[in-house]
Amino acid sequence: MAPVTVRKLAVVGRARASQPEGPSLEGVLTRYPTVGRPLALYSGSGGMRTSPIRRVTPGKIDRTLLVETANSVYEVVLHEPVDREERALG
Repeated sequence: MAPVTVRKLAVVGRARASQPEGPSLEGVLTRYPTVGRPLALYSGSGGMRTSPIRRVTPGKIDRTLLVETANSVYEVVLHEPVDREERALG
């Protein structure tokens, strides 16, 4: 999978903050974000794993996705384009 930067934008159930909730993490996704599966990122700092994804929507900027889980909303910036085959494998 392509390298990405993931940043937590908000916690579900709280008013959206003007500043991101946490630091940005750079790493590699295990698979393309898919509804019903967790967002999993491998990075040098240990990575992260979320609760199952509820919704994936394109962001305002090219190669950016907004990923909503049961607990949080994340911005995922893809550093390289992802082809349709990789998306289908998600």
